[in-house]
Parts: sequence; C-alpha cells; structure tokens
Amino acid sequence: MSADGADGVVRAGAKVLVKMPSNNCKIVSIRSPDQTVLLGKFGAFNAASLIGCPFGASYEILHDRNLLRLDSSKSEIDIRIDPDDDLDNNNSTLIDRAESQKLSRDEIEKLKQEALKGDLDSKVLIKTLVENSDSFEGKTSFAKQKYVRRKERKFSKRGLRIDTLSQILCNLNTMATSKILVADSVGGLLVGAILERMIDNSQEDFGGRVFAMLDGDTPNFDIVREMNFPEGVVEKKLEVLPWSRLEPGPNEDDPIPEPPNPEDETAMHRHNRKIAAIAKTKAARKNLELASFDGLAVACQFDSLEVLNKLTPFLGYSRPIVVYSQYKESLIPAYLMMRASPDYVNAQLTETMTREYQVPVSGLGTHPFMMTSGTGGFLLTATRVYAGDCAVASATHAMKRRQRAEAGAGAEDGDETAGAGAGPKDRKSKLTNHTEGPKKQRKI
Repeated sequence: MSADGADGVVRAGAKVLVKMPSNNCKIVSIRSPDQTVLLGKFGAFNAASLIGCPFGASYEILHDRNLLRLDSSKSEIDIRIDPDDDLDNNNSTLIDRAESQKLSRDEIEKLKQEALKGDLDSKVLIKTLVENSDSFEGKTSFAKQKYVRRKERKFSKRGLRIDTLSQILCNLNTMATSKILVADSVGGLLVGAILERMIDNSQEDFGGRVFAMLDGDTPNFDIVREMNFPEGVVEKKLEVLPWSRLEPGPNEDDPIPEPPNPEDETAMHRHNRKIAAIAKTKAARKNLELASFDGLAVACQFDSLEVLNKLTPFLGYSRPIVVYSQYKESLIPAYLMMRASPDYVNAQLTETMTREYQVPVSGLGTHPFMMTSGTGGFLLTATRVYAGDCAVASATHAMKRRQRAEAGAGAEDGDETAGAGAGPKDRKSKLTNHTEGPKKQRKI
C-alpha cells in the first residue's frame, strides 16, 4: 500500500519492504528523494529513482546508484540456451568440483568487488562465469536456466507463510464492516492483515473494528507500524487490552492518592497519566463486554483451550473461530472440547501444505523445490452456535440411547454387568484424561 492511497506506487514518506538476492528482507523508509538507501553487500541506491515506481517489481542497481526496472519473467543475460541440446546432454555425468571453473577464487572475488562498486555490470560477471565453466555445456537446457537464475540471484542487486495467513482471513470472512477479536503474538502480522481488509483507499469508515489482546502492557505490533496506513486510522480502528487486565483488579476502583507536592509538575504528570491509563483500561473492558464480535482469530503463545474459554463468550453466535499453531499437539485439547460441546459445530483441525514445483522445458523430471518449508502450521476452525436447552437435551437423549444399546449388546453376550460397566463411562473418563493432559504451551 502506498502512503497516499490507491495508485500503488512508492511515494516519499512510504515504507518499503525490500527483498534482496539472499531472500532476506529489509524495511526501508523512503523519507525524501535526496536519501541514499544502503543494502549492505548488495550496494546502495538513490531513493529518487524508486519514488514513482510500482510496488512488487524487480530492480537492478546501476553503477550510478540509480535503479533499472527489470522483467522478472525472463533472464536478460545474453546466453544461448537451446532445448534441442537435451538430446545429447545428461546431468548424471556431471561432477561438482572446483576444477570445472577456469577462473580462480581470487579472480572471481575481484569481479564481485568491481560489480558492487558499479564498475562492472552483473550481467557481464555472470556471462564470464558461464563462459569459463567446463561443465555448463554438458548440462540440459533446464539445468542451464537454473544455473543462470541462481547466479542472477547471487550477483544481481534486486530487490505465519502467506498461504496460512490467507486461509485464516478466508475462514474469518473478514470484511470492511467486521468486528474481529484477535490474540496476536506474531508481531502484529495477523492484526495488520485484518486491518488491511478494513481500511479502504478512500479512507471511508465502514464500521470495521479490531480488538486485540496484548501479551504485555503495551502493544508490540511492529508490522502494523510499517504498513503505510493513513495517519490516525489505526488508532481509530484498533483497540487493545492486556490479558492481565481482562478481569478487574482487586484495587482498581480505589482512589489514587495525589502527590504530596501539587507544584511538582513531574509527579502531577505521572499521576494524571496513571488516572488516564486506568480510565482507558475500563473503557476497553466495557467495549469488550458489550461487543458481539463477528470473528475470533488466535495466533498466540498461550494455551489454546484457555484462550478459547476466556474469549469465546465475547463472540457472537454463528460466527467463525480460527486458531493457529505450529504444532498439532497444542490444538488437540481445544479440538476435542469443540467436538464434545454443543456450542460449536464443524470443528476441523487441518494442516496447511503448499509446495512449489519446478517444471523443466521437456516436462520430465518435475519435482518440488528442495529448499522449502515443510509445513505452514495447523489451523483449528469452528463455528460458535447457540445450543439452547433443546440442543443439550437432544445430545443427552442421544447419549442415553447409545448407553442402552451398548448395555443391551453386552447382555446378549452373557456379560450384562461387564457390558454396562465398560460402556460410555469408561470412554468418557478416557476422553477427559486425554483432554486434561499436560499442556505444553504457556498459561495465561
């Protein structure tokens, strides 16, 4: 998002996330056109050459520190790669050894230093490495393309996983008018993503609000501060409350004694700040109790079952719940509780699995990339419903019918007493023990 709204280009005052050839990212604040942005070993560029350019594009740093926009869909290095060569070439005969490169380590290091200074174009550097490689011509066309792209990422100075975050937002059904209750311990990534769906480019207020629970006394949502939201909008749409203030303290209503010296400006200022903080906490707690939220999103370090028990009463009926964790075991107690309770329906525990594949030109040898994350974590999703007396009664009658049926089956086998004793009561105790097992996450 740009600093001024809808055009999708970088403006002065915007914050930009720069992805470098090493795949590391750096947040850069474009304060003025006269600024020089430093990227460490990948060089530096003039901020003026980035202002007015679109987000999401690839750029090359030229020798004069200006940026050249590149077409990321193709390689711009003049190297001949013919697919017909695959008839004679075979990667199985290649041997990875230093002798395959004619240039010495010192010569390659010298070329790299010249490229960083801007005295040598990175395209020339990569072409020199290719021309001095004995094994390059023996590779298949797809292997040649991988080799060139890998060198481009290494030497060219370009600028919760996204699929899991997308599923969380989709299950929450977040809209500009939604009121979402969030427990975020991922640096504000979840809060920022929900706010992004609520804030329109026209800055029109559609009534959407986010209420976030804090691990400490102050917000630690660093990502939200870097998202170029219009000034004052986040303060209007985001309200926070620490977990420690969820319930009133024993001495919260007691009057705060005034400083002994009213003329001490520092002491009076501290006294007024304390009164204002208590009033703000009471107002936030009241808003939490009065609101009927449209969704609950949890991605925090605390025990999932305890978080749901504390926050679900503030959620409206027929509203979604999404809980994220890296580990399945931490979600199982909450999942079993939802399956056994009439207050939830459609409880599901799923794993996010996304793999990026490489497809050769010939279509043969297609396989996933080796360097990829194994899992995107686990999601527990459900819908809170109004059970009422009828639903509870129906569930009780169904359980009694199953008990009678199992008791009758035990009697037919000649062991009616054993059949009744080993029925649902034992299974219920096993379920209770499993649900109340050791909790590996922190308690609130």
